[in-house]
Amino acid sequence: MAGLGRVLEIGSSDCLGAPIVADKVGKLVCIEEHAGLYNSARSLVKQMNIDIELHNASFPCDYEKIDFLGENKLTFDGIYCLDVLEHIQPAEAADFTKKCSEILVDSGVFVCGIPSLESQKYASPASKAGHVNCMSSEDYKIFLSDFFENVFIFGINDETLHTGFGAMCHYLLALCVTPKK
Repeated sequence: MAGLGRVLEIGSSDCLGAPIVADKVGKLVCIEEHAGLYNSARSLVKQMNIDIELHNASFPCDYEKIDFLGENKLTFDGIYCLDVLEHIQPAEAADFTKKCSEILVDSGVFVCGIPSLESQKYASPASKAGHVNCMSSEDYKIFLSDFFENVFIFGINDETLHTGFGAMCHYLLALCVTPKK
C-alpha cells in the first residue's frame, strides 16, 4: 500500500498495524465493528492521517454516514482486509467483495487474507464455528477474479510468504489489481 493516497482497512481490530501503514500512505481509514476494539484503537492511535470508524465490517452497512458512496463518491486507492472474509457468510461474500471493488479507483489495489480451507481440519471447534467462508487457493482465485482483472494468490506458512502448492498453505493472501466495473 506504500505510496497510495487514500487507503481503507476493513476489520481493523485495535489498529495495531495502522500506524505502520499510515506512515506510508496519505490517509488511512480504519473500520472496526466491535466497540471494545474500536474504543481501544481510539485511545491508542493518535496519528493525524488515521480515521477510525465504528461500523459493521460487512456490506451492506451504513457506509454512507462516512460518505464512501455518498454525494462526494469517496473512493480509495487501496483496501485491505485480513481475517474478515472468512467470517462473512458465503451468500453475502460476493456483495461484500463487489462493494469493495466499487469503492476502489480504476487502478485500485485490494489485499485480502483468509485461512485456507485445508487449514480448517486443524482449527478448534470455536474457530471453525466462526470461519464460515474459507476457500481453497484455486477457489479463492476464481471467486476474486469475478471482481478484479488481476488476482495473485500467495500462501503463508509459519510466517513465510510463498507461491507454493496451494493445498499445503495455512493462510492465503490475495493481491487483486484493477477492479472490474
